[in-house]
Amino acid sequence: MAYCDYYYYTSSWFSLQGYCKKKEELGERDSRVTSDEEKQYCEDYTSYKNCPVYNSSNSGSLCIVTQVLCYCKGLSDRCRTMMAIRAFRDNVLASTEEGKAMINEYYAVSESFVSKIRTLSKEDRQGILERFYEKYIAPCIEEMQNGRNDAAIEIYSNMISEARAI
Repeated sequence: MAYCDYYYYTSSWFSLQGYCKKKEELGERDSRVTSDEEKQYCEDYTSYKNCPVYNSSNSGSLCIVTQVLCYCKGLSDRCRTMMAIRAFRDNVLASTEEGKAMINEYYAVSESFVSKIRTLSKEDRQGILERFYEKYIAPCIEEMQNGRNDAAIEIYSNMISEARAI
């Protein structure tokens, strides 16, 4: 059986412990792999590309929300907040044609936004990401948590508009 390219393990007298090089690259404090993760993603070479850790660096790096929460706020790409935002995208936005169009627009705008802010000084980039957190991400999360999806969608839409203007 072939393993994921990022999987490795260490052994001691008492046990084997699996680790993920991709988690390390992403700066996660704990790169250990649980036995469930190992079985689901690491052991089967044909399915490891479905791994959320493996895919986070491929698509997430050009995502506005990832930039704000992971790089600015220091959260993990797999933290509860990121998972809640993804669930909102997948379950609420993607349930309508208008929502699907908004998702497509978001990713188109995100690539340009992230590329532009990467050219800025660290201080300027941090300032923009902090502003996006305070003005859009935090309020959107609050609305989502309180079940006010229409308000969350409006905030999300406004975030896309401002990101397009940068």
